[in-house]
Amino acid sequence: MLNCLTTALKISGNNRNHGISLTEVLVVIAIVAILAALLLPAVSRTKASARKGHCQSNLKQWGIMWRSYTTEHNGSFSDGSGTGFPRGEWVWALAEYYNERPKLLFCPEATYRRGRGKSHHIVEYRVRSDSPKSAVTSYGGPTTVYDFPADPKIDPVAGSFWLASYGQNNWAYNIKGTSLQGRRAEFHWREMDIAWETSEVPLFADSMWRGGGPDHDIPDKIAPPSSHGRWNSVGHEAQHFAIMRHGYGINVLYFDGSVRKTKTPIDIWKMKWHNDFDTEAWKTMQFPDWMK
Repeated sequence: MLNCLTTALKISGNNRNHGISLTEVLVVIAIVAILAALLLPAVSRTKASARKGHCQSNLKQWGIMWRSYTTEHNGSFSDGSGTGFPRGEWVWALAEYYNERPKLLFCPEATYRRGRGKSHHIVEYRVRSDSPKSAVTSYGGPTTVYDFPADPKIDPVAGSFWLASYGQNNWAYNIKGTSLQGRRAEFHWREMDIAWETSEVPLFADSMWRGGGPDHDIPDKIAPPSSHGRWNSVGHEAQHFAIMRHGYGINVLYFDGSVRKTKTPIDIWKMKWHNDFDTEAWKTMQFPDWMK
């Protein structure tokens, strides 16, 4: 391809006394356009790979923060009762660890807000992060952030909201009662150091909501979304993680501090979300074609 461009330029030089013909100019333009078409996808893939790596670095830092928190609290997670929104209680519980680095709340692939529009619960409309509250949804999507009430100890302005695009495995709570949002106490991972293969238990991940606790006992909590980025409700907890943010999957932080990318959204149903979660049940489930 470069040889063609060189030849075209030589032809131009050899005929300098006669000027450059329109045909020669069009040939050069066509060659440049072809080269650009070949290079742009490669550049785009390189940038996407860099954002994926940045996201994985963020999650590894979250792993350190989770370890620091549990170390300072007798090895245990928080109990989920510190706020009025248990799925996102981690946001306040860990605030002192990320307060000076608020960008850690964002996956670099998901920094826009999800805008309101026709069927916005089905279609993800991306708008600026500083868009007015009336123009955005509270939940996020594959490439958009969700919001949550700001910690008043850090941001005392009434009605303030913070933004994020990661979510917690909500089975990682040391709850006080018999259940939390329908998640039974005996199934929770109460501590970081558990009697299970820690590299297979998710702790934190790319998400379109504050967190989720997939559960086969409650149909909504385990149901797959019918389309990519569809929002049904906060109670459809597996769906919060069933998105394609990095290629066909998401980045996941595990209990052992490792970070890996899923291959497809179906991988969400293969993880050990709680200590009695059936990691083989996905084999008999029906998944929509977009997830395969």
